[in-house]
Amino acid sequence: MTEPLRWTAHPAAERPYAAAGLAAILIGIGAAGWAWSGAPVFGVVAALLVSGFMLPFLLPTRYEAGEDGLSIASFGRSRVIKWSSVKNLYIHATGVHLSPFDRPSPLDPFRGAFVLYGREKDRVLAALRARVPESKGPPGAPPEGPASTA
Repeated sequence: MTEPLRWTAHPAAERPYAAAGLAAILIGIGAAGWAWSGAPVFGVVAALLVSGFMLPFLLPTRYEAGEDGLSIASFGRSRVIKWSSVKNLYIHATGVHLSPFDRPSPLDPFRGAFVLYGREKDRVLAALRARVPESKGPPGAPPEGPASTA
């Protein structure tokens, strides 16, 4: 039995300039909400609503690739993806999309899981490739599936 691979991805900490830009945008949204409504509470609510959508960027996500599957823990929730349910993987610039489908599907974003590399890209790719069978992308695509900058 091998030791599971554990890593953490925290995009806001890994990209401080993007985090600063997001903070400026949230302050702007709060100011606009306050100016539009005349009440500071609406500015705070608007900024909080938008920041809620940005939680995957703002908060760290912990991963553990074990013998049986991949555990994903973030915002107080955890999810386990069994290796037996992963049929395909697609490599992107910032992470890997694990898909339950043999071929690319429009349902991939809803049924699969996007796994961020964090600062462990080479180790994560090696671990995932060792556990997931060779990808079956569209004809003419590279073996790891369609590439994107997502």
